[in-house]
Amino acid sequence: MRLGIVSFTLWFALNLALTFSFMSTAFAELSANDLIKQNEHKIVQVTIVNQVSGQKVSFGSGFYVNSQGLLVTNYHVISRVVGYPEDYVVQFIDSLDEQHKAKIVDLDVINDLALLQTELTDTEFFELADHLPKKGQALYSIGNPLDLGMIVVPGTFNGLINHRFTEEINLTGSINPGMSGGPTINSESKVVGINVTTRGNQIGSLVPVGKLHALIDTYKTTPVAPKYFSKKITQQLTDYQTALYEPILSSQWPVDTLGSATVPQKIAEFLSCGSGSNQSDEKRQYDRVSTGCQLRESISLNSSSRLSGFKYSSEWRKSQQLNQFQLANLYQRAIRHNPTKSTISTRDTTNYQCEQGVVENEQGSTMKTSTCIRAYRLYPGLFDVSFRALLLGKDDQAIIAKFSLNAVTPETGQAFTNKFVENIQWN
Repeated sequence: MRLGIVSFTLWFALNLALTFSFMSTAFAELSANDLIKQNEHKIVQVTIVNQVSGQKVSFGSGFYVNSQGLLVTNYHVISRVVGYPEDYVVQFIDSLDEQHKAKIVDLDVINDLALLQTELTDTEFFELADHLPKKGQALYSIGNPLDLGMIVVPGTFNGLINHRFTEEINLTGSINPGMSGGPTINSESKVVGINVTTRGNQIGSLVPVGKLHALIDTYKTTPVAPKYFSKKITQQLTDYQTALYEPILSSQWPVDTLGSATVPQKIAEFLSCGSGSNQSDEKRQYDRVSTGCQLRESISLNSSSRLSGFKYSSEWRKSQQLNQFQLANLYQRAIRHNPTKSTISTRDTTNYQCEQGVVENEQGSTMKTSTCIRAYRLYPGLFDVSFRALLLGKDDQAIIAKFSLNAVTPETGQAFTNKFVENIQWN
């Protein structure tokens, strides 16, 4: 009799668990289905059209945030229209598959956001959440991936991405091409983030909703005419690089030994750093050890240009096999400027102007330097700086140090150069 009771209890518990599992799955599917039905009229596909050919050249997603037809999307989705308004226009396709015109009315290039005003009224729209969800909360990313129509991708909120200067949400869930600019919502259909991109392995990144609140508030209080977008972007980039570099330039840089010298190490917590060597190469003619750090985030100016923050590195080379002529040739090639690796289109900047020289820092270390600078055509007062230095003073070895900065003022470029040079010396 006792066995019968146990068996019945086990049978009841098993069936209860299976029933609960089925109900949970059905509820999740029903919720996703409800989300589509509730929100499909609030989502659009944003398209960029070539004015000459009339052909669609790129697309993303967008969503309404008020009843007067105000749309939100990513800045990178419409960036080529801002940069080249004579070549491209922005349009959108609504849930009824009807095509409409839209105009860009405000933007935030740093946080990858843009506002579009449409001619539609009485539009259904999303409410914006006033805070981020708790870690582990279920979210739903909505967009138009690969031009296949609107879909919902379930995901999980995993907080803000670590080691970044700008805030970005870490979402467990794939944001596919074409979903950029669409909303990620909670179970109450409130927007908590704006889709940006996938990082692979079912990991996506979102702009926090607070950045959108700020942009809408700015648009309401101080609207900007499209002819002043270039000026606004210049100011945003200037403010960004000031906030980025001022703490770095005012702090004491940590240094560490590299070969027989000391060089800058990790000068900010949000940088990614690494090292390498050629010790495993049995055919090497010289020993090489390197260290370097970089800012692993970028800002889209348009479809062909991305600001990649900044990076710097130092490399120690020593050889007892090469003669002085061979070493001199090796070092000269190492500090030669190489513009082919740039992420910025030559259409957006002038050509690099380079100058070589010899400098001595306060520690008495002498360096041969190469400094190359180019200006931004649409953003006056901002420049890219590419700097390389060869630390001299030893016959059989040298330090090759370099850095590159994007969209900085001359003052910031000069201050970073001075600080960098002062932190390199032989032990």
